[in-house]
Amino acid sequence: MNYKKKVLCLLIVTLFFSFSSIAVADAAAPQRVLSKETTYLDDGSYFETIIYVNTEINTRANNTKTGTKTTTYKADGKVLWYVSVTGSFTYTGSSSKCTSASVKAESYNQYWKISNKSSSYSGNKAKGKATAKLYYGPLPAATINKEVVLSCDSNGNLS
Repeated sequence: MNYKKKVLCLLIVTLFFSFSSIAVADAAAPQRVLSKETTYLDDGSYFETIIYVNTEINTRANNTKTGTKTTTYKADGKVLWYVSVTGSFTYTGSSSKCTSASVKAESYNQYWKISNKSSSYSGNKAKGKATAKLYYGPLPAATINKEVVLSCDSNGNLS
């Protein structure tokens, strides 16, 4: 195999593993994408927010729903870090209530560090928070505090 083919094969394998590791929602549970939104920042970087619903746990008979809302920070086409909240809800048709919340946050870039992860829930909302700091030296060059809020309405619709 010549040099160009070796480099191409290595690049393809690297991309495959990079994309397969970006599945930030819980891969163990079957999930369906409900919505996707992109928010661009002045410097060209952007946040991509996706809401997933767990298709295995949710039951109409019990009026329960579990979903995940993930916000991913990207720049120059690269995933840098994400914050994700998973919430479980009950709903009746006239009200809804969050019964649990958990947070995940991780950096995919050596210069970004994640800290201060926390989750909470109240009423019909599950919240996940984390702080992302950009380091080029001993002190942070940038800090982003990100909160992700997943809500459930009285009919079990996640937003």
